[in-house]
Amino acid sequence: MLFGRKTVDKDWGLADVLRLEVLAYRHEQARLSGRERMENAANQGILEEMQQRHGDIHEWQRRRLLRQWMESKWAGVHGDNSGNDLLESVQKTGRMVLWGGFILGLLVHSFWSQLGNSVNVMGVFLTHVILPLLFLAALCVQFIPGIASSAISRPQRLWHPVVMLFLGLSRRFAESWETGVREAIPIAEVLKFVLLRRGRIIATWFSMLIQRGVLAYLAGFWIWFVIQLLTRSAAFTWGTTLSSVVSAERVSRAAYWIGLPWRWVFSGPSEEQIAATQSWFGQPVPLVQSGWEAWALFLMLAILVYAILPRLVVLVLEGTRLRWLVSKEDFSALRFTRILDGMLLRTGIDQDSPDPSEFNSEPTMAPHMPEKSRKQRDHDVGLIVSLESIIQGREDDLSERLRERFQLADCRWIRLGQSAEGREQLRGRIQESTKDWLPFDHADRVLHIVDSGQNPKQAYRSRLALIREIIGPQAGVVFILTGSSQNSLQDREKIWLKSIRRWGDFNTDVVSMLAGNEPDTKAEEAP
Repeated sequence: MLFGRKTVDKDWGLADVLRLEVLAYRHEQARLSGRERMENAANQGILEEMQQRHGDIHEWQRRRLLRQWMESKWAGVHGDNSGNDLLESVQKTGRMVLWGGFILGLLVHSFWSQLGNSVNVMGVFLTHVILPLLFLAALCVQFIPGIASSAISRPQRLWHPVVMLFLGLSRRFAESWETGVREAIPIAEVLKFVLLRRGRIIATWFSMLIQRGVLAYLAGFWIWFVIQLLTRSAAFTWGTTLSSVVSAERVSRAAYWIGLPWRWVFSGPSEEQIAATQSWFGQPVPLVQSGWEAWALFLMLAILVYAILPRLVVLVLEGTRLRWLVSKEDFSALRFTRILDGMLLRTGIDQDSPDPSEFNSEPTMAPHMPEKSRKQRDHDVGLIVSLESIIQGREDDLSERLRERFQLADCRWIRLGQSAEGREQLRGRIQESTKDWLPFDHADRVLHIVDSGQNPKQAYRSRLALIREIIGPQAGVVFILTGSSQNSLQDREKIWLKSIRRWGDFNTDVVSMLAGNEPDTKAEEAP
């Protein structure tokens, strides 16, 4: 199949992607700024239901619960309509591009018609047939799997400058979307955030936006062209400065091959008509020309067959591909349910409290939150990956603190040596540590304890990539920074987190822990 496997869930669309990512954007901004506000109490019932059932329900039920939670979060509580404004802005952008392209096509042809009574065949053919075809071929490269995997392996790098340029040009229009919002979200920042997380979805959507604009332009030009031909006569000419290369005979041969798709309906201009309509610079063009209908029908059919219809087909294919990409996104992955769990753990904080110190307090279980069942707690197991020099015989103390902080039923240690280990050696250590437990690729969390003074880039690229590849992307990875100074740990935590987010990784979290007996109070649930 062109797009891979069959669509998993056709109910999910681009609106759901934007809704979910705006919520993640808010969560991330609160994380970076040091604020850990609880979510609205109106969603508590749905969150509790997901907390109790997400380990036992089917995939489609989990998606339904997540959507139900998302729609309740989207209800505009406390007068915050910024999410609705974002969705409306996307719809407005599509309509603006569609109607703007259509009106531009009408204006361009109207401007050409005011220049004179003659129609330059080569000018119309090059600008409205050849150039749209080349532009369409450049956009369709993403449908070729081999080229797409190598040339567009990082779609955010390819599309980010284009999207940011588009948003910069329409800044005033974007600012109008944010009026009346209690806590306005910068549209450009949100789309940049979504672009990093869902690069292919946003790239496909933006490609569809361009296709719709060009298609509307061509349709407007073609409609006005037909209206002009039905209401007035015109002289069609062609000419070039390369008269020694482009002769009437070669133009006739090219017109024959170009007109093959409609040859059974219309034969096209004859060689005599083509030779008679060749113009020379400096010579006057007749106001009315005999046999102009042949050139008129040829241009009408060429624009329709080679410019409008292929783009319409590609637009339908891209719409199908967008729905497929959305359906393939694992919006109900464990990292989303962990966000919900983390919100539940913080429901003991009073949202309206003006004391900012409460937002840095240790997450506490809400009084009305039901205790986890034994079956569910059996799956809350963390793999603790650390170097021998950092542990230094404190496994029991660290295990207890990590179990309490992340609500884990058990912790399993994987001790790494100072030298880099190969993939098979690390896989063997993981299997040895979990042989009497459950398959290691079902770990709920991977807790990687590192020294806060270590280089984030070196630790991230040397250890985390290998750990994530072996254990699987479904496990949430948390860097735990250890140190003796709470202030320096908080600063290093922000540096680590910003570095990881800048690399486009939103599945990894960073928390800090004092090397002493008391844990650092600035901790957060892993996403």
